[in-house]
Amino acid sequence: MTTDNTTLNVLTFRVSGLLPDLNVDEVAKLLSRLLDKGGFTTGPNVRSLGLDPHSSACNATQVATVDFSRVPADFRAGSSWVYSVSGSRQGDSRQIMIDSHFQGWTPLNGTRDEEHNVE
Repeated sequence: MTTDNTTLNVLTFRVSGLLPDLNVDEVAKLLSRLLDKGGFTTGPNVRSLGLDPHSSACNATQVATVDFSRVPADFRAGSSWVYSVSGSRQGDSRQIMIDSHFQGWTPLNGTRDEEHNVE
């Protein structure tokens, strides 16, 4: 019996630079579009999605934590990967970064300003 090594361990990745209006399902579809290659299906599972506290109000982005049913082939080397993503308007593009090192602060969910409390 052979085993696919990409399914043995669940690894969590951080995805940053996501548009602020994307929901969980749209992020999963975006990642599938970027990472499913040559019949290899990654099965992204978005575990959290929230506004990036380091982005500005005029250029807000979101951060997600994601795991995959099959770790993408691109992720076999390194600890961070950058992808260009086309926007809805022609010539509109941005970069998203996916990493496994989680350096810095990572929000696990988003809240409205009136619900945001710090103790």
